Amino acid sequence: MLFLIHICPYCMNPVEFYNNDYIGELQPVNVDNENFNCGALQSKVILKNAKCSNIQNLKMNGGKIAKKLNLTKEQKELFFRKIIEIKRKKNRKPDYIILEIAINSVI
Repeated sequence: MLFLIHICPYCMNPVEFYNNDYIGELQPVNVDNENFNCGALQSKVILKNAKCSNIQNLKMNGGKIAKKLNLTKEQKELFFRKIIEIKRKKNRKPDYIILEIAINSVI
């Protein structure tokens, strides 16, 4: 069974799935029940203000995510290579999207 890991744009923690939809700002927003570190609504404001940083910050957040997901050494190496590759190709994408693409290509 294939599942996707999402990255919270607010706190940069991995979230395996979003459970509940709530209405906020005229459009539905997702609230995750799996991410106990952060209860932020995934609203347009949070998504719009998601940061876009450099490769070093991405690798730092990637290290935290790899630790939380218990990636093997090979998966970590591939994950970090993907982060660098995606950041160079899609420099203007917010960090959480780059991390989502990278982690989902490894798992």
